[in-house]
Amino acid sequence: MAGPGAPLNEPLAAPALAPDPVSVSARFIASEGLLEPGEPVLAAYSGGPDSTALALILRSLGYRVTLGHVDHGMRP
Repeated sequence: MAGPGAPLNEPLAAPALAPDPVSVSARFIASEGLLEPGEPVLAAYSGGPDSTALALILRSLGYRVTLGHVDHGMRP
């Protein structure tokens, strides 16, 4: 691995890439036996980035996603 004092011709180590969230989610769902392929899913949806990402990931994995949202009126 190149670092201070390393020869100039030594290749730099490739930066670590973040794992693909779709692949990670698919492996977790399968390993935990959470859902059958193509199964309908009701997901709580706040409208924020986390629940949006969850909905998009589940859709990309082929699940029939329905989003449940309740406007409780507690936020302006």
